[in-house]
Amino acid sequence: MTSTDDAATFSKPVDITGTFERCRDEYEWKVIATGPGHGTQLDNGRLIVPVWLSDGTGGHAHRPSIVSVIYSDDHAKTWQRGDVVVRHPELKNPSETLAVQLSDGRVMLNIRNESSEHRRAVSYSNNGATGWTAPVFHNELVEPVCMGSMTRLTK
Repeated sequence: MTSTDDAATFSKPVDITGTFERCRDEYEWKVIATGPGHGTQLDNGRLIVPVWLSDGTGGHAHRPSIVSVIYSDDHAKTWQRGDVVVRHPELKNPSETLAVQLSDGRVMLNIRNESSEHRRAVSYSNNGATGWTAPVFHNELVEPVCMGSMTRLTK
C-alpha cells in the first residue's frame, strides 16, 4: 500500500508474492519475512526492503536461512528481487536484517545471526540490490540473537 498524504489514507493493497516466487530459482523457501523493522528509500528514489527466507527444515521452520532484498525503482508499482546477500552456513542462520544508506551513498545491511562471535554482521552494496560484500562481524554491534534497529542521522 502507498500513501501520498503522510499516512492519513492508503491505496488498496497490491499483491507482491510474485517477487518472492522469483527467489525460488536460487532457494526453495517455505518461510519468508521482511525486516522486521523498516525498508528505506535511497537518495536516487529506489526503495529497498531486506528479507530473510528459510527452507523450513529446522528450528520452528525458521532455519536454515538466507538474507536478500527486494527493491522498487518505480515508487512501489513493481518489485524486483535483489541478490542473495548471505546464506547458512556461510553465516549461521542469518535472519532479521535492517538497511541504511550511508553518507557515501553505499547501502549497509545490519544482519542478525546465530554465530558464536555474538556480533551483528554487516554487508555493503553500491546500489542496495546487487553486488553485496561478504558479511563481516562488526565488533561494536553486539548480537544478543534478537532483532536490532538502525537509522542514519545526518548532521
